[in-house]
Amino acid sequence: VRERDLVERERERKEGRKEGKGISIFVDGRFLDDASTSSSCSMCDYTGLGNEGGAYTEVELRDGGRILKVLGHAEMAEFGKEFGELMATVKDLSNVLTTIKRNVENTCEVLSHWEKNSMFERKEGKTYSVEEFAEVHSTLTTTRYSAIEDGGKEITKLLSNSNRTLKVSKGAPPWKAYVEYVSEIVISGFCDSILESVAYLHAQVDPAVMEKNETVPLLTIELELLTPDIVFQPDIGERAGGTGIRDIFNGWLKGMLDIGSLMKRLDIGEGNYLVELEEDFLVRDAMSQIQHVILANEEKCNEFKDSYKKYEYLWMLDLQQTLKEFLEENAVVHEDGTKEDPALERFDEEIRRYKDVQEEIQGLTTSATIGWIKVDSKPIKQALSTCVTKWIFQFTAYLSNKVTDSMEELFTFMDN
Repeated sequence: VRERDLVERERERKEGRKEGKGISIFVDGRFLDDASTSSSCSMCDYTGLGNEGGAYTEVELRDGGRILKVLGHAEMAEFGKEFGELMATVKDLSNVLTTIKRNVENTCEVLSHWEKNSMFERKEGKTYSVEEFAEVHSTLTTTRYSAIEDGGKEITKLLSNSNRTLKVSKGAPPWKAYVEYVSEIVISGFCDSILESVAYLHAQVDPAVMEKNETVPLLTIELELLTPDIVFQPDIGERAGGTGIRDIFNGWLKGMLDIGSLMKRLDIGEGNYLVELEEDFLVRDAMSQIQHVILANEEKCNEFKDSYKKYEYLWMLDLQQTLKEFLEENAVVHEDGTKEDPALERFDEEIRRYKDVQEEIQGLTTSATIGWIKVDSKPIKQALSTCVTKWIFQFTAYLSNKVTDSMEELFTFMDN
């Protein structure tokens, strides 16, 4: 079969020569290569080498009338040895490049995993109390931090593997340049992870985005009356001890940035990438934008709180002193200069005024949605209802006591 194949190839070679097509080259009856009559070929490099060391096969290549020669057995053997060594070197180099490339790809895959797993999550359609979400977020942060620490160690191992593969000194300038290249990839990966988390958080607190996506508020807080102040529980701003809503929110952002402290630097093996992340323009810009959203929402919350200040006289004024002033200002003065309590109509007007306020308070909302915050106003509504009831009771009780005293005086007079 082999002989038949060689004969067939030789026949095709001769036919090709007659037709002016490519020719087949044989050495010791073994097919080597094809060359074209219309262009130069790799065999031209060996023209004129002679036949030292043994016979050679001569092939005519009619190209401008020149006759070219191929190697004889000795030259071919030497060439084969050198070519084999060259191919081994090329193979080793290919393996090195493949390993380096794979390590970089694996590094990017680790970083991509960080980006896909946001540092902030919530259950869709659920509004949390501050305490409840603090627990949920703490659990998530612990899980994410652990994954990033493990990923950072994996990236360090991949870099060490590349160094062993290249067999280069860690102090060599080319290696330092490569480490800087990988470090830039890591910093970029950290930034992408932070930006993804900030973007998700932004969608949860921006009123425009929330309305478009029909997103429910994230947290619920209470509005209470702690005499003499109307206060949010917890406070909507910053508080000593970091218990305010703005403190909590800033803590979420800080937690996102702090992922840069979970991995040792690749260039010096100590320290971390926190400074690079804090100084990154895109990260700073994203956090600045979301802070503007939070401050604007905080202002609206305070406006809602201030709307209750019109009732502050209910708890700021002294009940007994106010009643005393009412009696003095509305007393009935007789011709002889004696005074008596105001007419019942005046009492009725005053009691009616407070009952109108009572009805108004009863009509107040028990909750309000302000951006990403749901305000539970039941506590202050209840407190106001209690206050206005005391005012009504103050006047009705005075009349009741007056009637009771008058009846007792009448009974005493009749008994006497």
